[in-house]
Amino acid sequence: MNAIRSTLLLSLVLAAQGIQAGEAGSCPNSSRLFAVPLACTHQSALHAAIEDQGANLLYSDLPFHQRYDATALLDGAEHLVVEYTAGGQFASAKYSMNGGRPTFTYTRDLLASRYGDPVAVGSLGSPKYEWNLSDGLSISLTEAWPAGRVSLQYLYPDRYRTALRQAGEEDHREMSSSQSASIY
Repeated sequence: MNAIRSTLLLSLVLAAQGIQAGEAGSCPNSSRLFAVPLACTHQSALHAAIEDQGANLLYSDLPFHQRYDATALLDGAEHLVVEYTAGGQFASAKYSMNGGRPTFTYTRDLLASRYGDPVAVGSLGSPKYEWNLSDGLSISLTEAWPAGRVSLQYLYPDRYRTALRQAGEEDHREMSSSQSASIY
């Protein structure tokens, strides 16, 4: 079982890679997660791929985000939160993991072996490393010290900002609608 999880960890951490021309038509050179090209995938395709890897959906607030139990995906992982734009485009996937410095160091080294040296952007107490890929995907690895929480995030920054703005607008519409309904 640990060999399977280690293989999954390696494949997930090293998953962002170019795809072969013609394989996904409109997505040449797209980064991938769960073998799904992130630049052009829709929420339903990524959701199916995540569940195929053994994750259980814990919470869904479509169209904006889904939360999974990630214990079957990565050693030490608790949750995976995937966020989308209102149109279902991938914006972000973020793992929350236990394991502290050993998990952080191991994951950093795996990412560095695939993408080269990262940019260090965190402080000594709470280190953070980033890799910025050619298709616009940003991968960040952060350790919250002394709690030992590690997060690994795959993010398209522009889409993520769009998703946050759209979710905020939706929350505002829902609040306005419920306030209007309670007046009458």
